[in-house]
Amino acid sequence: AEDNKKLDDYVKDLEDSLKEEKAANDELDEENDKLKEETDKLNDALADQKDDMEKLADIIQDLERDVAEADKDNKDLKDENEDLKDKLDDAVQQKQDILGMCTVWCAYFVLEIRMMVRTADIVN
Repeated sequence: AEDNKKLDDYVKDLEDSLKEEKAANDELDEENDKLKEETDKLNDALADQKDDMEKLADIIQDLERDVAEADKDNKDLKDENEDLKDKLDDAVQQKQDILGMCTVWCAYFVLEIRMMVRTADIVN
């Protein structure tokens, strides 16, 4: 009978130990489930962040392309501006040349007219 009592006590201790381990396992399962949920949330957030980063990379690439095009357009406009400045300088020089020639011709005609007037005075 004493052996039976020892055996019963041993079995009861084992059952208690199993209940404690099952309770501890249940707690660990709950904690693991919470950690899995948090991990899933973090993974979702990381995936969203990756998508956002890819979108930003595309935006940056578009901006770099736009800046390169704007730089090229700016250079083309600068070259065109230089050409127009050269044409303007040429036109100003031509105008000055023409004005100079007009001045010479005007002076020549004034002299011719004076000479005609003198000749007319002398004749009269």
